[in-house]
Amino acid sequence: MAEVYLLAEIEAKPGLADSLLSLLENLVKESRKEDGCITYELLQDKEKSELFIMREQWGSDAILERHQQTAHFQDFVLKAQELNLLDRLDVKSFSIKA
Repeated sequence: MAEVYLLAEIEAKPGLADSLLSLLENLVKESRKEDGCITYELLQDKEKSELFIMREQWGSDAILERHQQTAHFQDFVLKAQELNLLDRLDVKSFSIKA
């Protein structure tokens, strides 16, 4: 099984960074407990507080897919939509080649 790396660029709508941060912190806390989660880090831009980077490493594509079906992940998606927090979300998946 090849490990999977994700980088997600997440931007809150103006003035909503703190609300989004609260949801993201809970997502990180719960995701780190999952089997197959190798790394799950949340970064916030020092100059543009609405901009976050999520850096994830999973044991395989199947493990990542299982993560995306968990209650805490689905809850994050639902609340972020209901509260209209996201201005932009860009997720890229990578694998190591060398």
